[in-house]
Amino acid sequence: MSFPYLFKQWYQRRVAITAGDIENNCSKVPKVQTYPNRCSKRGCKKKEAIPVVCKTCKLNFCLAHRFEQDHDCEGFVHPLARQQQQQQQHRHQQQQQQRQQQQQPSS
Repeated sequence: MSFPYLFKQWYQRRVAITAGDIENNCSKVPKVQTYPNRCSKRGCKKKEAIPVVCKTCKLNFCLAHRFEQDHDCEGFVHPLARQQQQQQQHRHQQQQQQRQQQQQPSS
């Protein structure tokens, strides 16, 4: 590419921008946000180009806070705690069944 060709391209773009400005009464063109996805974690001001939405709380977070345990998600239950809860519920159900069987009169 030669310098005159590059200058011609630049000049054509500049003329097009100037013509567009004149049509809009020289009003400013609204600025498009480059990173509109702001992190919802309190105190974090990071912005991401791609939204990272939590499946549990449906809020947007940055890459550093994308996991449930990193942004203190209200609906998050640690897998070990979930397993313990399930075991306790299972034991409780077994105990109830045993009590019901003991209370039934034998025929």
